[in-house]
Amino acid sequence: MTDKKSNLQFLVDANQTAVRRLIDDVTEDESLVRGQDNLLHIRWNVGHIVYNAFLVLRTLGIDAPLPGGWHELFRRGCDFSEDADAYPSMAELREKLCAYYDQINARLAVLTDTDLDGIQDSEPVFEDTSALNTSLFFCTHEFYHAGQIAVMRRILGRERTFG
Repeated sequence: MTDKKSNLQFLVDANQTAVRRLIDDVTEDESLVRGQDNLLHIRWNVGHIVYNAFLVLRTLGIDAPLPGGWHELFRRGCDFSEDADAYPSMAELREKLCAYYDQINARLAVLTDTDLDGIQDSEPVFEDTSALNTSLFFCTHEFYHAGQIAVMRRILGRERTFG
């Protein structure tokens, strides 16, 4: 594996491991808790991470389908719905996230540094930047939301997942 590709794969693997550990045991009810400050609940954060993975796939040249209505629920800048029934279940979100993670890993397995250096239009987030730089940004963005899930787990009274 080349340096760029191995660095990206390392970050992708670390994120995927962290997110899976954070969401694996969260119940449907727990996923909707917002805390006393009306923070974004775990279910929204997981949905946003799913949306992020969808964008990574697009950045890497895969036209993966996004379930109907998920763009409106989870895209950057979307309006948060107070209606819990508007959101897919945690089980559905976990399933889609794992499927996207599998697709990301399969795609990375066949890409080269030259592929990653290629300009990839990934609007609405970035325009005219490399697939590598866009993917790295999405990795950091995913980990930001993993941190929000970690905070919500503590509000739920859970022990720390890491550290």
